[in-house]
This record gives sequence, C-alpha cells and structure tokens, in this order.
Amino acid sequence: MRFPEVATNYQIILERDGTLDSLTVSVELYPKMFDGDLNKLKKLETDITESIRDEIVVRQKIDFLEPGSLPRTEDKAVRVVDMRSEI
Repeated sequence: MRFPEVATNYQIILERDGTLDSLTVSVELYPKMFDGDLNKLKKLETDITESIRDEIVVRQKIDFLEPGSLPRTEDKAVRVVDMRSEI
C-alpha cells in the first residue's frame, strides 16, 4: 500500500451477504499509529477507502490491526481470502 502508516502485511477478505459480495481489507499499522488519536485513524480509513474505491469501484470495509496480527506462512503470503460460498 502507498500509505506510510500501513505496514507491509495486509489481507483482502471476500464474503457474501445474501446476494451481495462484500470486501474487507485488513491492514497492519505501525505501532506509532496506536496513540489514541481516533481522528487520525478515521482519516486514514477514509483515505484508504477512497483510494481503493477509485481503483476498483467497490465499497469496502477497512480493519486496522496491530503488527503481527495477520497470519504468516513460510511460503508466499495469502493476500486474498474468499469466504463466499457457492450459490
């Protein structure tokens, strides 16, 4: 990601809510971002949401996580998790 507040590990989760697909982007933030300033986090959430929406025209949810929260593997990182079931 091109945001300096966001660490290098992220994950995209696809889910289905009824007939609609939803997209959640989980990003690990650098520890300096956990300083209690909720306005700073809200602005970052808005900036990330708008940046992604400009690229893919899909509204998504953003989850902020502490470093090391996302699963690590010895192989290539799993960046996209598709939790949608077959129709």
